[in-house]
Amino acid sequence: MNPLVQREDDTMKSMLLTRRWKAAGVISFGLLLILIPLTMALAAPPAAGTVVEGVSAPGAVLGDTRAQVNASYGSPSFCQGPLQDFCTYNITGLGSINVRYEGPDGGPANNADSDVLYNLSFIGFPEWVTTAGISTEVALADPDAVINAYPNADVIYNRFGIYAVQDYDLGITVTWIRNFYTGSVHTRISILEGTGAPPPPTPVPTATAVPTSTPPPTGVPTNTPTATPEPTEPPSGDLLRVADISMASSSRNVRATVRIVDQTGAPVADALVSIVWTLPDGSTVPLTNATRPSGRANFSVGHSPGLHTITVTDVSLAGYSFDAGGSQLTASIFVP
Repeated sequence: MNPLVQREDDTMKSMLLTRRWKAAGVISFGLLLILIPLTMALAAPPAAGTVVEGVSAPGAVLGDTRAQVNASYGSPSFCQGPLQDFCTYNITGLGSINVRYEGPDGGPANNADSDVLYNLSFIGFPEWVTTAGISTEVALADPDAVINAYPNADVIYNRFGIYAVQDYDLGITVTWIRNFYTGSVHTRISILEGTGAPPPPTPVPTATAVPTSTPPPTGVPTNTPTATPEPTEPPSGDLLRVADISMASSSRNVRATVRIVDQTGAPVADALVSIVWTLPDGSTVPLTNATRPSGRANFSVGHSPGLHTITVTDVSLAGYSFDAGGSQLTASIFVP
């Protein structure tokens, strides 16, 4: 080959290689600029053995505002609904945190920094320990250990065995979701505001009517008057409120639990709860059920992927009035 041609060919190859290295350097530097603030925004992974408080998880506490949660975890990876009331945050070394928001006045979320965290769940967690002494790793493998640790909890079963252990007094729910096709188990721990053990009702003494009569004049027979009992006043100021709504899904159905309390926060049994369930296709299903002694009314529909939303339309019980303004009236869940 002509030496001059060879020299020109080598020069072209050298220039091409230099351009490629420069391009790779620019791309690498650009990615670094993107990743550095992203890494700084994410919360550091908590150490194994970190104690998970009864109403919090590392990095977030019930009552935090949306601005505080975003400051801890960075921007959410996903939010659903026009109000953005359910958001998922992917955390380095942690898995993910699901957060439910409400407005600062307890009503619907406003998609604003002032929205308040009232329910959270975490997935893919390392070995943490709850305040009840339960290792989250134990919860992954052994539902019976959770039942033993929460002896007053409700145990919910499905076709695969234990589905969830719910202790609303302590404010924690552990859920096991089994994949019918792969046999894998997905475990989630949800933290909500605990109600504490409801105190026994204080008996209210009922006043006894005392008959009174005027002594008759001497020598004048009269009939003895019969005392007429005073009419009992109907209860006043007794309210029904929706304390919280929880939703979960399995391979067979989607469930919602509505918890009803009175104005003191005590659970109310036998209250009739009416809801409208909006399915992913936009159709609605009206449902009604009564609360159990725990104050909870359960509802379910068949499994279908997409956004499920329930809205409480009424809660009724003789002697009570429904305080809609002081209630949580809606909740949603996205079913994959």
